[in-house]
Amino acid sequence: MFDLQFSLGALEIGTIVSGVLFGITTSQAYVYCQKYPTDSIRLRTLVPVIWFLELFHAITTFEGFYEVSILNVGLRMSPIGYTLALLSSGTLISLVQAYFTYRIQVVTERRWLTCICWAFSALRFVGTTWLAALLFVVTLEDFSAKWTPLAITVWLIGAFADVIIATSLSVDLIRKRKEAIFGRRILDKIITTTIQTGLVTSFATIALVVCFIAMPDNLIWAAVGSSLPKMFSISLLSSLNARDSLSSGNRTDMSSMHFCRDRRDRGKRLLRWSRVDFQPSISTLDAERSPV
Repeated sequence: MFDLQFSLGALEIGTIVSGVLFGITTSQAYVYCQKYPTDSIRLRTLVPVIWFLELFHAITTFEGFYEVSILNVGLRMSPIGYTLALLSSGTLISLVQAYFTYRIQVVTERRWLTCICWAFSALRFVGTTWLAALLFVVTLEDFSAKWTPLAITVWLIGAFADVIIATSLSVDLIRKRKEAIFGRRILDKIITTTIQTGLVTSFATIALVVCFIAMPDNLIWAAVGSSLPKMFSISLLSSLNARDSLSSGNRTDMSSMHFCRDRRDRGKRLLRWSRVDFQPSISTLDAERSPV
């Protein structure tokens, strides 16, 4: 049996934090649209899609709390608002993970690793959709009692995917840093950003799982989950918006970034990734002029 009074406090805090994070997401999306109007059509489409999904998630989160606290629905049935918020969060998180998985493909060119990350992201999307479908027909108490293993599995799959993405990108970039003759400062910043975004999202997911297991008699886990998709969106948008500071603050490093070639030509792969995710200030001629 859920402690409704204690759960209401946790849900209220979670709803407020979610609203604040949505404001940060909105400001990041606005900055992106102002600074990068010439990005590829895929990125210029992805960002508005992410923002509209965040808007829908914010509306449904507030509506779910309104159902529980104002309409006195309580927990006799699963609030429709929270159910729809869970559905939108699964879509949003999977899109963000798919984008970072694409970075793995560009940087490492390891198709098997890309396929694994995409598979985990797809499993998370399918599992989250299934959980949302269950909440339409069962109460939260029945959900916690009967479907706990499924929920934990879905969340851990997502956390594992985040760790794989951050680790693979960081390891490959660290390897390229050792090969770099110039431009190591900018590589350090890219590596730091990659690790930070991966750790934030994975730790948030693990915190959700811990609260779900350790405190089954309240809804603190739902309060944590209401902010989870915002963290994914902010990590994506902040990485896109960081391109301007990287290029303007390190023009000397970027213009002279060279790599020692090996048989797999890792230098060209990093430059190609830089043209995708960072300002296209590194030309392909830099790769051709790199010393052997």
